[in-house]
Amino acid sequence: MTRFFIVCLTFSLAACTAFRSANRELDNYVGRPVSDVAQKLGAPTSKFDLGDGRRAFEWQNYGACSYSVVATTTNPGSPSLTEWKIESWQQTEACVDVRR
Repeated sequence: MTRFFIVCLTFSLAACTAFRSANRELDNYVGRPVSDVAQKLGAPTSKFDLGDGRRAFEWQNYGACSYSVVATTTNPGSPSLTEWKIESWQQTEACVDVRR
């Protein structure tokens, strides 16, 4: 229960600082496997089970820049990134600054 609380708190704080960039960088990945994003950004730096067959994956890049996706699967115990399909994503503002 404590871990769940920490995960929820972390995502709540991240949501306050995250937004979608004007170039909608990861929009094309919605509905595709998490493995496709991993090909672009490398292996996720962390992942958290959210329940209901959902998992959050996060990539820390370039200091304060982080990307996160929420994905679903029909096989919640699967460690394979190809089985997790992206339903939404976000990034911190620092990612936009890095890409400019």
